[in-house]
Formats: sequence, C-alpha cells, structure tokens
Amino acid sequence: MIYYKYLITTNDSLFNRKSIDEEKCRVNNIVDEFNSNLEEDLSVYITKIEKSRLTLSLSSSLDAERDIEIKIASLINILGIKPQYSIEKEEISIKEFAKSISDGTKNGYISDPDEICQKNSVGDKRYCMIQKDFNEEMIEEDLGSSLVFNSIEEEKERIFSPSAPKEFICHPVHYIIASENEDLRLEMRRQLLYSLYKAKRLKSRRVSILSLNPLQNIFSSRFKESGTIADRLYTRGDGGTVIISCNKEEDENEEIFNSIDSEELDEIMVKANIHRDNVLTIIELDNEKEKSLNAIRKLADKMNFVILKENLVFDDCAKDYLQLLAKKDGIENIESLLDKVVPGEGYHYSNLTSIYDNWKEGRKKEAFPAYSSFMSNIHMTSKNKPKGNAYKELHSLIGLDKAKDVVDEAIAYYNMESLLKKRNLKPSSPSRHMVFYGAPGTAKTTVARLFAQIMKDNGVLSKGELIEVGRKDLIGKYVGWTAKQVESVFKMAEGSVIFIDEAYSLVDGHDKLYGQEAINTIVQMMENMRENTIVIFAGYEKEMKEFLCQNPGLRSRIPFHVHFPDYSDSELLEILKLMAENNNYTLTEDAEWKAREIFKVASLQKDFGNGRFVRNLFEKATMKKALRLSGSLIESISDTELMTLSEEDFVMPEEYSNERKTRVMGFSA
Repeated sequence: MIYYKYLITTNDSLFNRKSIDEEKCRVNNIVDEFNSNLEEDLSVYITKIEKSRLTLSLSSSLDAERDIEIKIASLINILGIKPQYSIEKEEISIKEFAKSISDGTKNGYISDPDEICQKNSVGDKRYCMIQKDFNEEMIEEDLGSSLVFNSIEEEKERIFSPSAPKEFICHPVHYIIASENEDLRLEMRRQLLYSLYKAKRLKSRRVSILSLNPLQNIFSSRFKESGTIADRLYTRGDGGTVIISCNKEEDENEEIFNSIDSEELDEIMVKANIHRDNVLTIIELDNEKEKSLNAIRKLADKMNFVILKENLVFDDCAKDYLQLLAKKDGIENIESLLDKVVPGEGYHYSNLTSIYDNWKEGRKKEAFPAYSSFMSNIHMTSKNKPKGNAYKELHSLIGLDKAKDVVDEAIAYYNMESLLKKRNLKPSSPSRHMVFYGAPGTAKTTVARLFAQIMKDNGVLSKGELIEVGRKDLIGKYVGWTAKQVESVFKMAEGSVIFIDEAYSLVDGHDKLYGQEAINTIVQMMENMRENTIVIFAGYEKEMKEFLCQNPGLRSRIPFHVHFPDYSDSELLEILKLMAENNNYTLTEDAEWKAREIFKVASLQKDFGNGRFVRNLFEKATMKKALRLSGSLIESISDTELMTLSEEDFVMPEEYSNERKTRVMGFSA
C-alpha cells in the first residue's frame, strides 16, 4: 500500500453551513458512501476541515494509482467545494497515516479508526504508532555527495539506460550492499534509492528497515501482536523498499544469521520472493564474504541480486573524503591530514576513516601533551583486537592454529611498537619475515594472502598485496642481471608481502652461482626494506630447513617459522562440508562416511594434496551426480535432489586406488 496526504485549499470558506455538527454529519455520510463505491484497493478519509483547507488521507495499491486524481476531483465535486482550489499531494509513512486517522477520529470525521487501519494493512493504530521492531523513512531528494562508488555509478547507468522502461513494471533485480563502514552503507543506499525513485523504478518513497542485530531480540512476542514481521514488511511495502540490515557486533564470530530467529527470517525471505516484483529488497552486510552471500542466495532463490560495494579511491577523491570528515567535525586546518594521502595509492573509504581517526587522535595529543600517555593507552586498547574481514576469514579456516597464533603475535607486537614510539621510547625493530613449512594443499598461499591483507587492515603494511614469485622471477639470464631483477621485485612489492614458493629451487640446477647471487640480494633487500615489506618463504619442511642452513644470514633474519601440518581425515571432512555449503550443496550421512574413508586411505599416500585433493574430490562428485541424474526426467528432479551429494557420487581417484592395491598385495605376499 502507498499512503498520501492531500491538502485542498480554497480562496473562500469551504462550506457555508451554519451548524458544524450538521456539516460533519453530511461530510461523513458523503465520504462513507464514496468509499463504498470504490474498489477495495483505494480508500479516502477526511481528517481535518479548517476554514479554507481540507485535509485528506488516502491509501492506495499500485493498481489504483492511476485513478487517484480522478477520484479526488470527483469527491471534491460531490462535497460542493468551489472550483477555485489548489491541491498539494505528499506521500506519507505508515506512522503518519495512522496518526492522521487518529486526528480524524478526534476531529469527529472517523468513527472506527482501528477498522480503517486493519483494512489498510496498518494493523492496530496504537501499535503502529509505537512499533519498535523496524524503522521507517522516506526517500529524500539527492543533494549531491563527494563520495563516488564505482558499483553505484555502474548501476545508475543501467537504471537510466535509454532502453529502460519509463514507467514502473517490476523489479528486475534486488541489491546487496556490502561495507564494513555503516556510514558508507547508508550513503550507498541513499544514492541508489534516489536514482531508482527518480527513474520511476520505485512507486513509493517509503523505506522499511529491519535490523537483524544478534544482540537485540527483535522478534520478541510483544511485537507480534499485529501479525508477523514478514507480513507487515511486505504487505505494507507494495511499491516501496524493504531493507534487511544484517550487521553484527565486532566481537561476534558467528555467521550473520546464526543468532537470529531462523523461523522468522525464513518467512521474511519467503515473503521477499513472493513480493519480488512489487517490493524492492535490499540486504545490507558488514562484509562481502562469499559464505554470507551464498546464504542469502540460498534463502532468496528466485531473486536476482546486484552486489554493490566499496571501491578504491585515489588522490583528489581520497582527499575530498578526508575533507568531508573534517568538515563534519568543524576542523579547518587539515594540511597535515591531506599529506597522508600517497599519490597514486588506492584507498577504501573505510581505510581513510581510520587514517582520519588516527590523525584526529594525534591532533588531540598535540593540543594536550600532559595527557598524551593516557590517550595513548586508550588508543592502544581500542586497537588491541585485530581488525578486518581478512582476520575473520583466517580464523574461520579449519585447523591452522599455529598460523593464526603467529598472526596474532605479529599484530600484538606492532601495537606495542606503536605505543613505545608514541612515548618516545626507542623500540627494537625485529624482522617480520617468515617461513611456511608444509606439503601442497595445506593452505600456505591462502594464509599468506590473508596475512598480507590483515597487515594492511591493521596498519602494519601500506598496501597489503601478495606478490607471488618463483625462480624465473628472481634469476636473471646473464651475470649481473639477477641482483637487478631481485631489486625490481622488492621495489614493486614495497608495502606488501613477497611470497617465494619452493624457495630452495633458487639454488637447484647447474646455475647455482646465479641462485646464490639472488639469495644474497634478497637478504640485503630484506634488511633495507624491513619496515614496510615482508618476505615469506614456503615449501616442504625438509627441503626448506636444508635451504636455510646454506645461508646463516638468511636464517637469522627470519623470526617466524610456521608449520602447516597435513590435515586429519576429520579436518578434511570439515573442509569438504564447507566447500559444499559455500556452493549450496548438502551431503547425506552416507556421503560423509564415504568421503572420510576416502580421506583415510588417500592421506597415507606420498604427495597427498590435502585441500587440493578435497576440492578435486568435491568437483568430481558434482560431475558424478550430474551424470547419475542425466537419465532422469528433468521435471521429476526436486531442488533438494539436485543440491544433495550422495554416497555413490564419491569415488576414490584411480591413481590413489591403484597405489593402495599395490601396497596391500605386497603386504599380503
């Protein structure tokens, strides 16, 4: 439903009757008869009559929109209002509509307000005016913004495409807005909604916002008196927008939906699917993790989503955002703040907010030096917990306890180092370089990638990219080329992490002299760029230890040695189940048992692939399932059957099966 307020103003008095009571009675009778002749999806109510102004409240469905102006003109004529009048029309919220019905009751024009509210999908008038389970706002005119989001701009091009319909038809897509920064999510929402409304992709300016905060039990029984939340959101939402804000507290390690009343949430998404053509749904997340996105897609299986997220900004655009933050706080002298923007370096708006907060904290300490130690303590406390989605993603990985501990240790030391510097104490600056030992498929590269981003998120590194290099990237073809090649790699990787896989390959082969030149240059560059570049060497444990023993200078500069053990069969099964879940598949109990048995056998073999083996097994299982179902009629296959992997879909790879048979036969003999 869409709700309106009409103000009809005349030059003279509206009515010339002597008795106010007689006039009210006449008007009420006219309106009652008028509404009785209207279709169910349009209702008109008089809520106030002044000397020269008449106030009407309307409720309308999308189908009745085109008839409103004609019906209002007809009612004005029946009421006997003189032709010389003006009309002001304004869309109003549910609460404003409920209040106007309450005002009409007080003024004597409405006899049964609750019946009217129930008829018009508002529910109980008193409940509506005090409801706390979701918020409501109206789309406002776009006043411009210095914040530019590439994903929003791309969507605007689609919205205002010359080939787009000029009138509302339906919602072809819905949206997911992902950003850690709540202010940025609000700005992206504002820009998107105004564009959609301006392009007539929205019939109503009304926006209903439901916050799924695990710390608030929004589904308590006291707020269910007028039907379920899903009913109220989507029955009233015709032509408008429903926002599902799936934000969670920083300390929450649970997935976004775990702490929510799952039954109510399922019902919300069912309603979202049913009303997908007439009600726009926007889901707001504080991250863009694939698992969260897949959970949404699974719940809203008939809806198409466009994902809108932050992008990197550079130079003047980054400075404009810092100026905007400073302007909000009334700070004018910000040259030292703008100097923090490195030319050519990209920033997320969230990173710029952190830069601004740190600068403001430093400015405060400069103004009040007597309290600087206290402020440092407060600042240190607030930064103790590592930040960012990459840190959360690392800790969501199965196993890898040693790697997680090393990351925590590195961040804790950086925080302590920062505190010592702020107190003018000279901290030691140990190397942060690392060695990762482990077989293939034990997530060494994955952890390195996340580690690089974690270092960026927590201010240790300026860029936080992972630069993967091997022998061919570091060894030159001719004498004298190798050192320059290594220096070029380090220059490119400044502010990031260099990942050298199978590092011992540098000294393998006939050109060991070139390899030694590469290692000597690496050692030198590791020392020269220790402040803003981290090197991770990776490979098999035995070979890596022998490699490090060949160069004591290299070994002494690597304080962190991280062992990546082979996964147990239980951990491999958990990885498989996670892969399946991320791809919207489920496993039967028999399938889980069969997979575990395969892992037990395959993990005994030489060069077992660990996580890579799991991925290959999963992909082959999906292909096996497709082949198994190909003989069935497509119409007879249920959605559940399509997305379920069974025992028969999991088969031991032939290369492992043959090796196992050979070993068993030899043992028997």
